[in-house]
Amino acid sequence: MRLIHFALSQHLEEMDPPGYPAPEQDVGLSINVSSTGLCMLTAQCLEEGKVLRIWVPMPVAAAQTPTLADVRWVRALPSSLHGGFVVGLRFML
Repeated sequence: MRLIHFALSQHLEEMDPPGYPAPEQDVGLSINVSSTGLCMLTAQCLEEGKVLRIWVPMPVAAAQTPTLADVRWVRALPSSLHGGFVVGLRFML
C-alpha cells in the first residue's frame, strides 16, 4: 500500500513544477497495482470515465512516475468504515 497523488484532468494546470501535485491535491492509497491499472482507496467520490493524472510510486526511493488513468468503476465503502471509496483505474499509455 502506497500513497497515490492524483488530479482530475481539468485541474492539471494547478500542478507544481516539475509536474508533481501541489500539497492540496487529492490522494489515495493503492490497494494493488498491475501493468494495466490500479485499485485505490480515496475519500473523494470520482466519476466513472473521468481522466486523472496520477503519480505512481516506484520501488526506487523518492521516485514517482506520472501517468494518465481513467476511472473504470467506483464502490462506496460502508459508513461503518468511515466512508470513502474504492476506485478502479486503467492506465492510459
